[in-house]
Amino acid sequence: VLCLDCLVEYPSTKEHGYDNLKAQRLGRTWDERWKQVAPCEIIAFETIPLTTTITVWKEDFGGAVSSYPLDYYAYGGNKGLCSINNHVTPSWIALSDGSSGLLIAQSHKHLHGFAFCPLRQTITDGKQTITANPFGTYWGEQYTYPARTTGWGRTAALLTAEHLHSSAPSYAGEQVHFSLLLATYQGSRPPKELCLTARVFSETGELP
Repeated sequence: VLCLDCLVEYPSTKEHGYDNLKAQRLGRTWDERWKQVAPCEIIAFETIPLTTTITVWKEDFGGAVSSYPLDYYAYGGNKGLCSINNHVTPSWIALSDGSSGLLIAQSHKHLHGFAFCPLRQTITDGKQTITANPFGTYWGEQYTYPARTTGWGRTAALLTAEHLHSSAPSYAGEQVHFSLLLATYQGSRPPKELCLTARVFSETGELP
């Protein structure tokens, strides 16, 4: 078990490339050259075969534990995903390759969020690397869906959907303080005892 307490000060950069109408609505300008932010990036699994499916585990607001596989490459031609965040959770997420895993928990004593840890799956030559980016933001190619035909729908979405743009410019000049618990475990899913430890850490910022 490793506990991390991080205080990050992001530099301010000169405003650049912002949309005037949107800036008026938001009451601020920004530097659109900020694309990604990784204050504490973690390599969970590195260059492992695609035949090994990584599973993401999470605990919901009712305390129920569920999971989903990172097998998007088998559908719609997704050769890796730049940003994965299907794991809304108040306390922790975990990743497992079926025999061992890594759990990441956040503390509510400082900065916290319900989608605090985006993931990235990079695929090269039939091998995958999974990285976690707590309290950061990934950005890149969007998902490719099996139902696509002409591709015009995807193009229109990328041009008009502001939520698909990078949120990195909002980090410029900001200070963030967050605490994490990292714990490795054996098995295909995180043990109940470790989940309890993660929950206590999330709620109190301390180990039980």
